[in-house]
Amino acid sequence: MATDTEQLLRAIYAQPRLVFEHLHPDFVCHSPGPNPMAGTFRGAKAFAEHLGTYQERSQGAFALGAPVAVMADGAWATVVTPINGSRDGKAISMFGLGVWRFEGDKLAEHWECVSDQQQWDAFWS
Repeated sequence: MATDTEQLLRAIYAQPRLVFEHLHPDFVCHSPGPNPMAGTFRGAKAFAEHLGTYQERSQGAFALGAPVAVMADGAWATVVTPINGSRDGKAISMFGLGVWRFEGDKLAEHWECVSDQQQWDAFWS
């Protein structure tokens, strides 16, 4: 039986704009790697700009698929999802792992992880 946390994350991945209704005021997103998408993004505005950059740089050709697994335990949750995109003659197809930390019922922190960091870095560079 799915937990409330799992249901919330599935809803957010189905309708990404929902994430902004559930962010903690001090929300932080961590995106790794030596690529233009990498960095630490603090607050809803910075996170929204970060997400928008994925679409801008790919001219709308970047997408997360429906989660294939959502696991939650207390204040922590992970979401495994397919990632597909294209830009500047390059294509990407891999899995992503989103690690989420909750404070109460709010999303406080997020780590973006990918199954092939070198491919991810080359795609966005």
